[in-house]
Amino acid sequence: RNGGQQLDEVRHQLELCQQQKGQCELVREKYQQQLDLIALAMPSSAEDFRRNQQTMQERQQSIEQELEDLMADSGAIEANRKEAVVLETQLTEEIESLAKRKSNIPNKYVKIREQLCEDLGLAEDEMPFAGELMAVKETEAEWEGALERLLHGFGISLLVSDAHYGEVAGWMVKHNLNVKLVYFRVSDYVESVDMETLPEDAACRKLQRKEESAYCDWLSSELYTRFRHTCCETMQEFRQAKFALTRKGQVKINGRRHEKDDRRALDNRRDYVLGFSNLRKIQSLQEERENIREEQKFFQQKLRKNKAAQKKLQGEKDAIMLASQVQSFQELDIAPLIQQLAKLQQRVEELRQKNDVYRKLQEE
Repeated sequence: RNGGQQLDEVRHQLELCQQQKGQCELVREKYQQQLDLIALAMPSSAEDFRRNQQTMQERQQSIEQELEDLMADSGAIEANRKEAVVLETQLTEEIESLAKRKSNIPNKYVKIREQLCEDLGLAEDEMPFAGELMAVKETEAEWEGALERLLHGFGISLLVSDAHYGEVAGWMVKHNLNVKLVYFRVSDYVESVDMETLPEDAACRKLQRKEESAYCDWLSSELYTRFRHTCCETMQEFRQAKFALTRKGQVKINGRRHEKDDRRALDNRRDYVLGFSNLRKIQSLQEERENIREEQKFFQQKLRKNKAAQKKLQGEKDAIMLASQVQSFQELDIAPLIQQLAKLQQRVEELRQKNDVYRKLQEE
């Protein structure tokens, strides 16, 4: 072979080596991009590459567990957020309902009465709830929570006159209320009672009644008979009394039965049903709604952080998958190619110079 042929062959080898080097650089660049996402360094030896593979395998298992935990947390957070949204809606409905009236009766019971009266062509004030006709005296505010607890069930009871009893009973048969509703048949004539004959610490004496109501005598009689509990300042008084009530809401009935129901907080006005004004209840519900809205923001923030963490982990998982496509260190080892490229470039230069000398001799 002459010098020209040799030069062409070496140049071809040089071109192939440059292509191999370019391909290796591209593989290394993509591999480095994935390594940056999983905080690993470019391996400089086959042993380093093996360690990377081992680390990625372990990290992938860890990521899968973390993603599973995050998705479970995300479900719980979303459930809490939705629960808060439902509660806010309920509070808003309750506030809007209270704003249209003066009583503290919960909206679900008011709606039943509205439908009942509409269907029977009756005025709502003809059929009051017991709680609309009585209130805790301002001077007895410290007993308000306990009295609300004692009288809660009675307070949300509907009072029905003899004149409308048949119609109401018939209506109740035809409708599914989806709640427990107690209603009393109230006789036209009820003998009045004298509250003053009861001790001053009797529960019913801490209440004021709506004197102008046609149901006032009946209400007074019921309170006199059923809610004459002694409001006890000490446990000694509580033990001695046959019917008793403590400030913390513990109830004693007929000397034997005792009841303590702490499902509702004594100071939570959301559950109050007595009174002639609901302004304080509305204010309490508005404050509770604001707290619920803050809870929603908190859950939304937690969801965003959770989603961001999932996205980051998924990015790492994808990076490991892509990096794992490189099967051997040889695909990344660019040093031999650089060395080979330098040798071929040197060989090309030597052959080119030799050919130049040969040409000059030929020309002479």
